[in-house]
Amino acid sequence: MDLSIFGPFLQIFNILKVVFGHLWQFIVPPFLFLIAFISWVYYRQGQYARSLKFILLNINVSGENIRTAFAAEQIMAGLHGVLSPRDPVEKYWLGEFQEAFSFEIVGINGHVNFVIRTPEQFRDLVEAHVYAQYPEAEIAEVQDYAGEIPDEITAADSPWEIWGTEMTLAREDAYPIKTYVDIEMATQAAPDEAKLDPLAGLLEVMSNLREGEQMWMQIIAEPTDDSWKDEGEALVRKLIGVKEPKKKSGVLKDFVNEWTEVLVQGVTQAPFAPPTFAAKSEEKDEGPHSLMQFLSPGEQEAVKAIQRNISKVGYRNKIRMIYLARKDVYDKSVLKSRSAAFIGAFTQFATTNLNTFKLTRKTLAHYWFPSR
Repeated sequence: MDLSIFGPFLQIFNILKVVFGHLWQFIVPPFLFLIAFISWVYYRQGQYARSLKFILLNINVSGENIRTAFAAEQIMAGLHGVLSPRDPVEKYWLGEFQEAFSFEIVGINGHVNFVIRTPEQFRDLVEAHVYAQYPEAEIAEVQDYAGEIPDEITAADSPWEIWGTEMTLAREDAYPIKTYVDIEMATQAAPDEAKLDPLAGLLEVMSNLREGEQMWMQIIAEPTDDSWKDEGEALVRKLIGVKEPKKKSGVLKDFVNEWTEVLVQGVTQAPFAPPTFAAKSEEKDEGPHSLMQFLSPGEQEAVKAIQRNISKVGYRNKIRMIYLARKDVYDKSVLKSRSAAFIGAFTQFATTNLNTFKLTRKTLAHYWFPSR
């Protein structure tokens, strides 16, 4: 075998070995420090996470409730007040991080419950905002339903089968999904449909679960600051064709740029012609500041939807869906219908010109089911 083809690679390796031999003291210590720092932060965050105590609050609202989804939005806006930015000492030395809520719909053996998982310190805040929007609501602390499932659920001898997945947005966060505003606008011509519930299909499936079946839907929401809106504002400017004003450079920068150009010209053109100074160009009228009036109706609606989206408070979200069944009642065809109910519930919020949901494909069924 001709090893000459590896000659260039060996030369590169030898060069790198020599360089590393002379500079390792400048490379290894910073690298080790970075590893130690990251490990320390994870360790402290683990300690902080274990110090937090979470409780589950079961929310029961009368079926005759006439409040719109705007009431739920107000609850989310109120809970966003727990946002507490950490300083570097709290974040990197103490390991503190932003606490999150989990809004869950749980179907167990045909019984459906709406649950909010919250840090115990925010219990009064959660109850206050729920009662403010739904005065007739009944709130009670309940045991964690997940605690009844054994940790070794994926073991071959486990009496349970499990399927789970997560969903995320298909496009950038600035693009909104279909919201209750869009649904109400679509049904305002038919008053009898004004209370259209996009989750009705999922709730119907959950209420018909057999003994030994469970379906969990969890939306983990962590309040975040307004930094995510920058992307949306830039997207709006791009869509409407806003011409960004040219940044004026300082006098020193203009001087350096001008004389750099002169020196370059002097080197290349000195034998033939003396250097020349370029005259400052006058700013020309480049047309309208925005092309909003030239956009199609659909494009204008997209811009308005993005602007409406970034006008609200933000949460970092993770959506989980889990189906569990005892092996004596598990059936693949049933699994298909249960998972379709999960996915179909979120497909209703899709818009072809804005955003939709997609599976992250991290925990699909063939990864969860042990082979036999």
